[in-house]
Formats: sequence, C-alpha cells, structure tokens
Amino acid sequence: MAYYNRWKIRYGLFLCKIHFIGYMEIVARQQRADFQYDMFIITHDEDEEWTDDIFRRGLEENLPQYDRLAIGDEALMLGMYYLDSVSHLVERSFKVVFLISANSLKNHMFLLKFRLVLDHVNEVQVEKIVLVFLEEIPDADLPFLVRLFLSDNRAYLMWPRDPEGQGYFWEKLAKYMTVNRNCNPLVPP
Repeated sequence: MAYYNRWKIRYGLFLCKIHFIGYMEIVARQQRADFQYDMFIITHDEDEEWTDDIFRRGLEENLPQYDRLAIGDEALMLGMYYLDSVSHLVERSFKVVFLISANSLKNHMFLLKFRLVLDHVNEVQVEKIVLVFLEEIPDADLPFLVRLFLSDNRAYLMWPRDPEGQGYFWEKLAKYMTVNRNCNPLVPP
C-alpha cells in the first residue's frame, strides 16, 4: 500500500515539514536601485483620469520614495512597436502594477499586456506583479489568466472607498513594493 501511495505520502510529509519547520522565501537578488523605474503602472484608457487624480496623488503622498514611475501609454518608448515598448518597460521596472476595472477586462490589448507581463515573470522567475482592483468584479467575469494568477496566492489589492481602508491600502502596497520574491514551484499554493 505504501508503495502505491508513495507520491501522496511524500506530498503529505512535505506539507507537514513546511507547516512545522517553515520555509524561507527566496528573495530576488536585484534591488530596486538596479532598475530604471520603481513602478510601471498599466491602466486602461478609461481609467487614466482616476489614475492621475487618485492613484498618482496617493503615491506622491503616501509613498514618496517611489518617484520613478512609468504610467500608462504615455511612458512608452517612441519609435518602438507597441508591445516591444511595453516589454521594454516591464524589463526595466522593479514592480508592475495593473489597475483593473470591469472595462479593462473587456479590452483585448489590456489582456495582451497582462499575458506579456506573465510571460516575462515566468521567464525571469521573479514575482513582480501587483494587481489592484478598482471595483468589485464577479469571479465569472474574470479572464482565465487573472483567475490563474489569483489562484497561486499572488499579490493583489482592492481599492477601498472609505478613508480608513485607503490608509491600509497604501500600507499594504508599500509592503508589496519592498521586495521581489523568486518563484518557488516547490511550495504549493
């Protein structure tokens, strides 16, 4: 019996070892200073006004140390193809923040950028994506890649409407911005 169930037994022992002993998160060697941008913020065209009025102002007030920002399509490099320019910014940014609304999930180009960034993360094996949901979106309306990303317990935040929740939001975002972790496929989600 033990021979036929050896994989389940090993998996159970591995989970017990992680539970009792713990594991050390593997932090990426590259620091924030090694990148040209602290943050590349990807947003939908219809959400740019909210991004400029609320998110950028909130970053300036609550996280002034993160001043090297690339926001939206205005930061893309001139003379390059669109997706090449997005890839260029992703490679040179410490973190990539997606501002997700219901309208953005209906836009094909926004989802293509999300796929491009996920491909980059899988290639370099460094978790550097943070999702910020601007509104409550039902699970049935989320695309497959977004649901897959969220199923791995990756970094995401919800934008709160109340001022107390917004203070907590900025603290949580500051925590996510401090370090990038290497992907560890041995630890189950």
